[in-house]
Parts: sequence; structure tokens; C-alpha cells
Amino acid sequence: MTESDDRLHVVDPMEVMRRLERTTHWGGRFSAGEAVAHIVQECLLGRAATVSVRHVSDWWVVGADVDWLAQDGDVAFRRIVSYPEAGSNSMRYEVALAAFAEDVLTAFDGAVTRIKGECRSFPFSTDDVRELGRRVVAFRSNNSSNGDEVSGAGGAGPRGTLRPTT
Repeated sequence: MTESDDRLHVVDPMEVMRRLERTTHWGGRFSAGEAVAHIVQECLLGRAATVSVRHVSDWWVVGADVDWLAQDGDVAFRRIVSYPEAGSNSMRYEVALAAFAEDVLTAFDGAVTRIKGECRSFPFSTDDVRELGRRVVAFRSNNSSNGDEVSGAGGAGPRGTLRPTT
């Protein structure tokens, strides 16, 4: 008979996300396009009427006219948070950004909070961030080669017309 381990085990949510990468992402690995899709879904489930998506260089920015993170705030980036609005066994996707993206930041009413990385190459001004929405989530990822993302037309900068990547 084996002895039961009754001790409490603390797990690192980033480690769990990385370990489960193959089972938690559509293509078996993190992709910027999937991340954007999940965040946009959260905006819409949070009752957003307007959602903005921008892609400049390696940066992806999603903004909405509502604070879809009002209930969970920055905690959604630090641990796995249940998100029943998206269905049973669903979670907020922001923790995956913190686990896999190189840089992550968020803004609420123009006040920017750096979540991960140095965010030195962020190509948007404070005014741009305010224009994108009441709540904004931005991340930089080198993993955007799946062909499932949207891209700024011709590298047109933050206010470029969005079109599917070919």
C-alpha cells in the first residue's frame, strides 16, 4: 500500500501553461492569431460594442470600449482564472500571454501597466492607447507565422487598414 501525500503543493501557473501548451492551443502551440481571437472573444462576452485590433511589427494590440477584465484585473495575467462566460472548463486567456509572449502590457483608461518584459519597442503613444479603447491588452510575440493572424496593410503603422495575411 502506498503512502498518501497530504501536503499542499503550490504550482506555478506559467509552468502549468507551458507544460500544457500542446493541449491548450489550437495548433498544439501558442500563436499570436489564436491569442488575439481569444482576447476578442473575451471582449465580446464582456459586452463590448467596439473591439479594435492592431498589429504592428511583432506587437498585437486589442482594445475595447468596456473593461472586460473588471472582475479579475491584472490577476488574469498571473494565474489561471475560471471564465464560465465562455463555457464550462474555460479560462481567461491573458495568463497564456504572460506565459508565452515576450512582452505584455495592459491599460485601463489610458493608464498603462507593464505585465511582462521591458516593452521598449511598443509602437503606440499614450494617445493611441486611449483611442483603442477603455481597456487595452498588448503583447509582442515572435510566433506569428501561422497565417491565422491579421496584419497592418503594408506595414502601415498603428492606424493602418487591417487585412488578412496572405
